[in-house]
Amino acid sequence: MNRRNAEGGLWVKGSFVSSSSVPAEPPKPSILTKPEILTPIAGAAGTVIAAANGPGPIAYAIGALIILGGLVAALYFIRKQLQASR
Repeated sequence: MNRRNAEGGLWVKGSFVSSSSVPAEPPKPSILTKPEILTPIAGAAGTVIAAANGPGPIAYAIGALIILGGLVAALYFIRKQLQASR
């Protein structure tokens, strides 16, 4: 009973718990949470936002690219998550 309570506590904390037939490996971190990925994206986003400041065709084109890029990134992320869950 104490072992099951300890496993429950580990699960609540987000620690990896496995049975004896499964090797104990921590979950792989998401690529979207790595600073070396987020920093250039944030810098590029700041540049694009500064260029899109104001009305006009360039601002509309940049806005459309931002929306399209967000949709592509979301679809890619969802696809990766579905493949990882199989």
